[in-house]
Amino acid sequence: MAKDDVPYSAYTLRFKHGKHTILLFADPLTPFSEIKYDLLTVLREQYPDGLPRSDSDTPLKIPESILDVILGVPNDPYDNTKGWSELDTTPGGGITESPKSLGVKDGGVIAFVFVDNEGDPDATPEFNVEFNTVHHSAIEQAPDGEDDTLKGSFGYVKGVDKFPGEVEGQGEERHATAADLETGIGYWEVVILLISPINEILLLHRVQTSRSFAAAHVFPGGNLSASQDGKIPAPDDKRRHVDGPAYRLGAIRECFEESGILLAKKTDESDGLLEVSEEEREKARKEIHSGKLRFEDWVKSIGGVVDLDSLIPFTRWITPPNLPRRFSTQMYIYFLPLTSTSKSNITSKAMIPVPTSDGGVEHTAALFASCVHWLDLATRNKIILFPPQYYLMHLLSPFLLPSVSNSPLSTSDLQGQRNAVLSFLGSDGDSKCVKWADKVMSPVGLLMRKSDGRSVLALDKPGPELEGSGRGGDEKRVVLVKFSKEGPRNVEVRLRKEILDDERNGAKL
Repeated sequence: MAKDDVPYSAYTLRFKHGKHTILLFADPLTPFSEIKYDLLTVLREQYPDGLPRSDSDTPLKIPESILDVILGVPNDPYDNTKGWSELDTTPGGGITESPKSLGVKDGGVIAFVFVDNEGDPDATPEFNVEFNTVHHSAIEQAPDGEDDTLKGSFGYVKGVDKFPGEVEGQGEERHATAADLETGIGYWEVVILLISPINEILLLHRVQTSRSFAAAHVFPGGNLSASQDGKIPAPDDKRRHVDGPAYRLGAIRECFEESGILLAKKTDESDGLLEVSEEEREKARKEIHSGKLRFEDWVKSIGGVVDLDSLIPFTRWITPPNLPRRFSTQMYIYFLPLTSTSKSNITSKAMIPVPTSDGGVEHTAALFASCVHWLDLATRNKIILFPPQYYLMHLLSPFLLPSVSNSPLSTSDLQGQRNAVLSFLGSDGDSKCVKWADKVMSPVGLLMRKSDGRSVLALDKPGPELEGSGRGGDEKRVVLVKFSKEGPRNVEVRLRKEILDDERNGAKL
């Protein structure tokens, strides 16, 4: 399918052979005869002397007929090491079958191999797939020879089988269960976008040696813990991907462990947050993190109740199925009580402690700043923000603007900004009738731009676990990013239509 003809409903199909990956757009009802023809056309244009291979200096001859192309799909979409099965065995190369009729999903991986006309015609095809480089329909190699551009969007570090939020260093072990891994998603995370009394947002600076999100700035959050957060829905339970008590308790617990800010109210229902001495707070952080003390029990023992009701759900993110470890991450917003006049004037209703790091276990610093400030630093590559963090702050930045003068914003102005955020959260953002609380993002590589080498990540799909659930992501926006050894760079949020139009116009030049 030519770029000029790509509708928004088109599937992105990943055709793999050896180290090569070709991304083609196709309508889900397009016959595989046409798709195979497009695949051969792209291969001949890019590799007129044959397809290079890692096991021989002699290129692989590209056939003339679609009948000489055999396709395969992974036996386990969550584990590519379990081999491949031939997709189509019907006579004539499957000229009437389509991705939809054969159950191939959007973003699906399809291996391809060429028929050996000199070998045994009845031999079972052997699909050779290596996950090293990425080629798109424009056939460009990803920077640094990385396997898949989506690794960077979730903070995956090459060569390390680990993802963001997994507990590191000392502390209570919180691992995926066998039942979790059978579902493909092994880790269940919670994250808080914590908004300060003057509408700034808290980011934590990850340690340089971290095996996930190394040196990046992140929101406070981490893994759920059954021993700390209560009953978690079973892995095959649809409620596993829905906001609930365990997620809320885990989010507030993780925020406390990582920043020292306790989101709890007084049991007597008086106004303001519960105040705790620095000595008591720091002792509790260490004991809760190590698993020696249960968070909710400790809060009750000091006359408080965890403020679960003030958390506002704000999207869920699911790691794409082509990655080795997968997470389902629930995001929340929490507004700390407003100050009356200035940064130095802490609200009289609650003493908000200055956020502190966790002593260097996972973070080296904790700081509030405006969304605009954080985004500017990331745009100038002064800090590392992964796509989910950048995207969410991009959405909030038009509403939570800092003062443009030396005078601080008034309480009424700050409340007005918060009201604007709440109004935005009550909308769907893309006219698809899925509110922000219910949106689920599972980033899929859409294309790689020839102009600047950046990958374009689509955010409209919820992931295979929630397919058909009525939930979806953001069909209006995409994230542009260039991944390097240091992490994601040149991150930007753009309208999907603008990017596709740019690519189409560029193809005409």
